[in-house]
Amino acid sequence: MAGLAGETSLMKSSTILSLALIFAKKFNQLDQDYIDRLIEIVLIIIKEKNAENYKAVVAFFKFYVKRAKQFALKKQLSVIIGAVLTWDETSHESIKNIVRTLLETIYKKVGKEAILQATPEKHHSLIRYIGKQITRQVNLKKKLVSLKGKIEVGAEKEKKDKKLVDLDFIEKHLLSMQENIKGANAGNMEEEKKDEYKNMLL
Repeated sequence: MAGLAGETSLMKSSTILSLALIFAKKFNQLDQDYIDRLIEIVLIIIKEKNAENYKAVVAFFKFYVKRAKQFALKKQLSVIIGAVLTWDETSHESIKNIVRTLLETIYKKVGKEAILQATPEKHHSLIRYIGKQITRQVNLKKKLVSLKGKIEVGAEKEKKDKKLVDLDFIEKHLLSMQENIKGANAGNMEEEKKDEYKNMLL
């Protein structure tokens, strides 16, 4: 916590990332009042407009969103989104990408209506775009699962067909062997009859 009052951005960003790891590992053991105080401090740091601190704050909120319960998250959503998007207006593309990732995580957690309600209206087009991307990902995943199922069914059918072909071949081979054996036996009987007839003539 003392690192948040540090003089350098490296000290502050490192402290924020450490807190994010605590959220990831021990979130359920933390008191909600303690979590709220941390969020207030982190929101103050994001106002400093420092790129390293900003990235660390976004990472912090990403961990928080994943672990927080919906009712607690919704109470702080407008403050978090407002702070993140305000700085994003003049940021580089790399920073915008991590913001979109955070917003995507929030969207999946609370849904379209909740995130739109917490987001300033001028950013609604971004939220709707994120929603469309998520829908495409879901549809693509469903198609891949369906395709995988069809491939597995086809492979299983191919195995069964191969087994049937193999059984058919074995059956025909056995019948052929039986016919050969019968033929051989008949030939032997014919030779025995000839020998018997010769003996009768002698």
